[in-house]
Parts: sequence; structure tokens; C-alpha cells
Amino acid sequence: MTQMAIEMPGMMMAPVEWTPGYTLMIFIMWWVMMIAMMVPSAAPTVLFYAALARKNNNSNKPYAAVSIFLSGYLLVWGLFSLAATAGQWSLVSIGQMSGMMELTQAPLAGALLLAAGLYQVSPLKQACLRHCQHPV
Repeated sequence: MTQMAIEMPGMMMAPVEWTPGYTLMIFIMWWVMMIAMMVPSAAPTVLFYAALARKNNNSNKPYAAVSIFLSGYLLVWGLFSLAATAGQWSLVSIGQMSGMMELTQAPLAGALLLAAGLYQVSPLKQACLRHCQHPV
């Protein structure tokens, strides 16, 4: 689609009506994308939890506990995906985002890039990394 947009710059994607089906499709897109990106980085923690659950003599079903642990992780990313879907719908409905998921206003795009850059050098990011890299 991007190549087609480059070759035909005058052709814009028609606005899409946010029906319940389309909204569900966008939510699934966000959720699958977040799972694909975030579960591999959580795999060491999940495997560590599984090892602890197997060694725990009080647990008859260690994989049930791991399944619940991973389900909670997926639920959190599902909630994030719900928020991302609502944010995308909001931006599209007020004309700040195109059907190609591009921000249409330079000041908003610049502010978003600035916020992402500031986060990269913030103490919050360092604290999160310290906690996530050493969960014990």
C-alpha cells in the first residue's frame, strides 16, 4: 500500500467508517502486534516462573500457574490494545490521523517524537529497565 501511495500521491485512502466489525479488527491488529513484540521479551521471566513452579512441592499443577501468569500478561496487553484502539479512533475522528495511520498535523507528530525521545533519556525508563531486567 505504501508503494502505491508513493506512485500515486494524489490518491488518498478513503475514510473508513468505524463500525463495530472494523473496530474489532483494529483491536485485534493492535493486540496481535503487541503480543508478537512483547511476549518474546517476557519469555525469560515466564520460563523462570515455570521453573520455580515446577520446583515448588506444594504445586500439583505447575503449568496451570504458568498459564494464569501468562494470561495475565496477555490481558494487560489486551487492555493496552483497547486503549490504543480508542486513541486511534479518537485521532481519526478529529482528523488528526489518516486512514493510513499517519498523523496529518506536523505539530502533533513533532510532539509525539519529542515525548518518545524524552522518555528514552528519562529516569522512568531506567527504573523500568532495572526492574524488568532483574524481576527477582
